[in-house]
This record gives sequence, C-alpha cells and structure tokens, in this order.
Amino acid sequence: MKNLVFAILALVSLYSCSKKEIEKLAQDTKGKPSKLKSAAYAPSGYSLVWEDNFDSFKTSNWSVGCKDATSGNLIPGASGTYLLGAGYDGYITSEDSYVSNGSLNLRNQKRTYTGTDPAGTYQYTTGWVNSMHKVFLNKGYIEVRAQFPSGDKVWPAIWLAAEDLVWGPEWDLWEYFGYRSDVGYDNMGLHLMTGTYPTTTWYSSWIKPYDGSYDCEAWHVYGWEWTDTYAKWYIDGVLVHTLLANSVNSWPNENMYLILNNETNASKVETATTWPNSLVIDYIQIYQKSSGSGFTFTNGGFETGSTSPWVPYGTTSITTSNKRTGTYCAKIGADNSGFEYTITGLSPNTTYTFRGYIKSASSSQYSNIVVKNYGGNQILASSKSTSYTLKSVTFTTGLNNTSATLCFFKYGNGTAAAYGDDFTLVKN
Repeated sequence: MKNLVFAILALVSLYSCSKKEIEKLAQDTKGKPSKLKSAAYAPSGYSLVWEDNFDSFKTSNWSVGCKDATSGNLIPGASGTYLLGAGYDGYITSEDSYVSNGSLNLRNQKRTYTGTDPAGTYQYTTGWVNSMHKVFLNKGYIEVRAQFPSGDKVWPAIWLAAEDLVWGPEWDLWEYFGYRSDVGYDNMGLHLMTGTYPTTTWYSSWIKPYDGSYDCEAWHVYGWEWTDTYAKWYIDGVLVHTLLANSVNSWPNENMYLILNNETNASKVETATTWPNSLVIDYIQIYQKSSGSGFTFTNGGFETGSTSPWVPYGTTSITTSNKRTGTYCAKIGADNSGFEYTITGLSPNTTYTFRGYIKSASSSQYSNIVVKNYGGNQILASSKSTSYTLKSVTFTTGLNNTSATLCFFKYGNGTAAAYGDDFTLVKN
C-alpha cells in the first residue's frame, strides 16, 4: 500500500491527458484479465490510508457473515451469524465468500442447504463479509471497482454500519434491488438512515433503471465521499448524487465499518434471475483528507528503512520480516520498549484519528498504541492478535494545544516481539 501512494500521485498528475484510457480500463468487460488496481477518481486532497486488492482473503480485514470472528459481536438485529434478518433468504456460507483471480467473489446459489446459525433449511446460499472492529472510518472517500449481479431476486450491497453496535446510522453506498415492491424493478439505491432503530429517518435516492442504463455486470468504479458537509456518489468519476448535511437530522459523525454482500430478497419469487450470480470486487480503497491539514505525518510505514521521525526506546528495530505491506515494519523486541512520534502543526480543539496495524508474536501479550500530550488524558488501544489488526485512537486537542505524542509500544506483559506497520494520522 505504501509504495502505491506514490503511483497514485503519479497517475493523478497524468489524469488530464489519460482520462480516456483510465475510463477504458474501468469499463473492461467481465472476465477480461486486465484490471485497474489504482484509484482513477479519488478527489484532490485525499491520501490512501487502507486498501484490499484481494490477492488473498485477509482475515485481518474481513469476517464472513454477520459476526466479527474475533470479538463475537453480531451486527445489531442479526438473526444469526449467517443471516441478517427475515428480509433475506440466502444463508451465508464461506464457500460463497471467496477470493479468486484477484477479486472477492460474493456468490448467490439456488440450492437446498441446511443451516445451523440460525438453524433451518434454505433454498439459497450467499456470500457476505464485514470489517467490524477491523477496518472502519469516520469520513473519507471510498472507492470500489466492482461488477454487480442482475436479476429480480438479487439484493447486493456495499454499505456501512456503526462500530458502537447501535443500529443507526447506516450508509447504503450502493444497494441494488433487482426488485423492491415500492420502487419496482432494477434500482440502485443510495441511502442514509439516521436515528436509532426503531426511530429512524431515511434519506433515499434511486438510479433507475440501473442495469438498463449502466449494465450491472460490467466493471464500474464506484466512488463515495463523506465529509462534514456533504456526501457524494460517483460512478466512473461522474457525480450521480449529492446529499447535504444541512438537509439531514443527525449527520453521522462516528466510526463505521464496511459490509459487502450479495443476497437474495425473501419477498420476491424469482422469475428472471440467472444462477449462480456474484458481486465481484476487484479492489476497495479508503482515502482520507491530508492536504491543508496544517501538519505533516511521515514514515508511517517505515519505508525509509529508519526510525526518524519516530524516536525509539528500549529494544527496537526496523525489519524486513513480518511487514504488513511494502519492505519494512517496526519491531519491538522486548518489554518496556517502543516508538514515539511527536507531531506538531495540529489545530487546537480539533479531532484527529491515529491508527495503525499492530500484532504480537504471542496471543497472551498485548501490543499497544496510545496518544498523549495533546491536552487530555492519554488514550490507549491494544491487541493480542498474532495477525495484523487495525487499531485506532480518536482524540481532540486541547484549547491551546497544537501537538501530540503518538506511540507504539509494549509494557509490563512479557518478552514476545510486537510488530507495527502502516500508521496514519488524519484530521476528522
């Protein structure tokens, strides 16, 4: 990911003279091997902070179904691990949620299947993944290159739910209905739900007919931007919808995680659907604003091969083993050791998020990130995972504070090594 940022910057600089070529790549027909593995349409002022190109299925990013596999937390209101609710009749399976040829495939199948959670006999199975507690954001730009399925029974979606496990808000970035009783056939929904279930308000927009206008099963680049003042939806770089914050009650301002699913609509008796069918995702990327922030955060992935501007203490090193991306990562080799980064140029009374991927060599010992010296109490996030796990700390600077200390460390819980990579700081 770290090296890709520079490639993206180069691509953006050439955009004015290569837009047609980019659009041609983005419109490759399904099954064609060439793919667009870099962002064509990220708005100016944004930097890449996370991506999955689906060269493998990464359990550090995704859990199959409606439950976080690490914590055991369910999506609020879910009927079970493998079915969200009665509106759906596709039972989620791992075999329908898989990576193939560099893409995530979320497949619907028409078959009789005996499910266990919730128990029952199902006539359809489906693919579904979520990033609860693993990958989440509070504002930014999301870009997805995908092929949607078509047919009157299908109900695929790319959407966001709240990290605090309260139902509401909900962003439906791209929710396709082959059929929905109140809007008819062939509709792509672009929605926001605010409030807390069951007292909610929906702000909905529809592209219809969608398959008839865009061809669901062609490759398209789906972009979505969420800021303090608006949300914007793009298809292949073209703005298709804007929702203004001042027209909405309770504009979302919290961490939200990704849900990617195919599904089948329990209320529709299918008459025009081809089986199997898939939501295919080539890549998904998250960008957050970096320009005009007043601060410069550098060497978050240690790709310089050195620690600076981080200040190490205790037993630490920069290593090429156990990196998450790129060539290098940070290693803590003993207890009471770590790295600190004093960042300056922050704005007073302003909210920021420090995040990074950390892991421990032992599942019984914590690795940690913390923010301190920002004008408030230090805030800690920890993990015992032996796989890279995204952890984040959100903090608000004091009324007169323009700096903070960002830390990755181990303290007081054993001698096993810890590793850190791909740290970022963003202004919320």
